[in-house]
Amino acid sequence: AAILIPLFVYIESKFKYPMLDLRLFKTRIQIFAYSSNLMNGIARGALMFLLIFYLLGIKNMDPFTASIYLIPFAVAMMIMAPISGRLSDRHGSRILSSLGLLITGIGLLGFTLFTRVDMSLAEIIIWGTVVGFGSGMFNSPNTNTIMGMVPPERRGIAAGTRTMMNNAGSLISIAMAFAILSSGLTPQAMDALFIGAQVGGKGIFVSTFISDLRFAFFLSFMISIAAAIISYMRGPTPVWKDVSAK
Repeated sequence: AAILIPLFVYIESKFKYPMLDLRLFKTRIQIFAYSSNLMNGIARGALMFLLIFYLLGIKNMDPFTASIYLIPFAVAMMIMAPISGRLSDRHGSRILSSLGLLITGIGLLGFTLFTRVDMSLAEIIIWGTVVGFGSGMFNSPNTNTIMGMVPPERRGIAAGTRTMMNNAGSLISIAMAFAILSSGLTPQAMDALFIGAQVGGKGIFVSTFISDLRFAFFLSFMISIAAAIISYMRGPTPVWKDVSAK
C-alpha cells in the first residue's frame, strides 16, 4: 500500500472529481485540521475496545452489562458537541478544538494512572465521561474549520475526507491496541479473552494484562497531547467568502 501511494496521488490529481481531493491539503490550516482529526481518532478510537476487554476480563461482566458502562462516554460527547459548535461560531475554533484534545488527554491520562484490578466502576465512568467531553469539544470546532475553508461546492468531499480521517484513526488505534495486548498474552489467552473469559484463568495473567492496558492508554494520551499542539499551531482560521455573490 505504501509503495502505491505515489501512483494514487498521481491518478487522483488527474480527475476533476477525485475520491480524495488533494487540494484540501493545500494550506497549513487544512493540513493541521485534518491531521489533528486523524490523531484524535487514533487517541480515542481504541478506548471502547480496551474498556470492554477490561470489564469482561477483570470485572467478569457479561457484554450487555459492560456496554452500559460505556454509555456516559457517548452521552458526554453528544451533549458537548452542539455546545462547542455554537461557541466556535462566536469565538473561533482554534482554542476550543485544542482545549478539547487536552481534555481528552486528561481522561486518557486518568485511565493510564488509575487502571488496576480493583479500579471502581465510578472511576471508569468519570474518566470515560472526561474523554467524551473532550472529544465532543474538539469535533464540532474542528469540523467548523474544515468546512469553513472550502467553497460550498466542495464541502461534501471535505466532510467525507474528515470522516475518512477519523475512521482511519479509529482503525489504526484498534490495531495498535490489539498489538500491545497480544504481545503480552498467549494466543490461547487472547482467544479466551475474546469470548469473555475472566483474567486469571486460561493463561491470562492479571499483571501483564493491566500493564499492557496502561501502556496502551499512555500512548493514546501522548497522541492526544500531540494532536492538541498541532491543532493550536494551525493558527486562526480565515472564513471562506463567496466573492461571486457581490
